[in-house]
Formats: sequence, C-alpha cells, structure tokens
Amino acid sequence: LYVNKDREQSTKLLQHVRSLGVDSVFVTVDGPVQGKREADERVKADESLSTPMSGQKAKNDRRGGGIGRIMGNYIDPNFTWTDFAWLREHWKGKIVVKGVQCWQDAKKCADMGMDGVLLSNHGGRNLDSSPPVIMTLLECQMNCPEIFGQLEVLVDGGIRRGADVLKCLCLGATAVGFGRPFLYALNYGEEGVQHFIDIIKQELEIAMALVGITDLSQCDPMYVNTSELDVMVAKAWGHPYARGKRLGSQERRMAKL
Repeated sequence: LYVNKDREQSTKLLQHVRSLGVDSVFVTVDGPVQGKREADERVKADESLSTPMSGQKAKNDRRGGGIGRIMGNYIDPNFTWTDFAWLREHWKGKIVVKGVQCWQDAKKCADMGMDGVLLSNHGGRNLDSSPPVIMTLLECQMNCPEIFGQLEVLVDGGIRRGADVLKCLCLGATAVGFGRPFLYALNYGEEGVQHFIDIIKQELEIAMALVGITDLSQCDPMYVNTSELDVMVAKAWGHPYARGKRLGSQERRMAKL
C-alpha cells in the first residue's frame, strides 16, 4: 500500500482487498517522493499513457520522460508514525512496514505492535548510497536483537543467489524477497520463472549442506563471518562529529547516506 493523499481512496482499496480475503498489508514508507531515476527519465514516454492511480498523463519535457515520474504523484508525502492509528482503524489485519532502513525505526515498529518489518532500500533505486539491507539487518542484531522475537523481519534488495538467502536467514531474517531476478525470468514466461525458483532452491540446498545444516530452523549467525562488516554498523543515534552530536536525538529520524 502506498498511502494516497486522498485517504478515502486508500480506505476503499483496503476494504476491497479485505473482501478478497487478504489478511496482511505491506505499507511502503520509503518512497514519500519519487527518486531521481535518470535512466527512466531518458526514456521517451508515450504521452497517451496515464497512471491508473492518479490519472496523470505521461509527458516529455526538459526533465525527460518515463512513467516513473508520474507513478508516485498520488502518494502522501506527509505520512508519519501517528498516521498508523488511521491505518489501524481501517485495517484489522496484519500490518508490515516496508522500507525500514535503520534499527531505530525497526525497534519503533516493534514497540508500536506492528506484525512485521521489511528491511529494504527500495532496490537501491530511490536514494544513491542508501544502506544495503544486510547492513540494516546487522544493525538490528547489534542494537535491538529483541525485535526478532516480537515481529517478522523480512528483507529484500540485492539478493541474487541461494547463498545470499542463507546468509540473511542465519542473521535472523524470517524470509527473503526477490525483485529484479523474477522480472528477468519472466521474459521467458512461466517456464522461466519456475526455472529461476528451481535454481535458487538448488543453490540454497547446496549452501545448507556445505555449512552442515539440514533444516532452515538450524540457521544461526555462527555460520556467517561478519567481522569485516561489524565495524561499519551504526550503533547509536546521531553522528560522532560535533554537529551530529548537537543535532542527534531520538525524536529526529536519521537521514542515512
């Protein structure tokens, strides 16, 4: 769910999917504005196209074209923590917060009673230098390990091989998501998608056998050497530099680059 500026539209959508038997909703929080997607902007858009979410038509101007420019114009950029009360009012199912990029937000989600978080940097497409998901996962293990027993911790972004899946599961992830690989596989239709699933399954099973486990319930951090990454894991609010110390506080969300 990308929350609409017109909340009534989002309310109707929630009611509709609930009527279809859906019991969980992923709320995307890492895209309040459209990222600077230059490759997309260089694509000349068909100006007869429009986005079904807002009805806005594509256009080509000095900023370039591309459907990506208009797809997010309906999204409410002012959605904050307090707005989850509105969501709880209109959605009685499970809520997973998608796009969490720091341990502080993951902990806040747990404290607020969310059912899950999806640690994600939106495929690395929205903000250059945003943290890779494996770093955010390590942050959570170091700073708020208790959340792994309070909610589901999902991850996506940069996962390409079965061994990548195993690493994330060993570091506490409940499940791992794929994006681009499925799109690439879809070029070959259903057979291509199934072939990709088979490849990942085989790679995961081989990796499990080579580290000495027979079931995913046996995944454990001891199977992953993170020593070279541990020194880069954020461990506190703010920043050690003087200005960071002066401005850092738990009331201000960190902008991490």
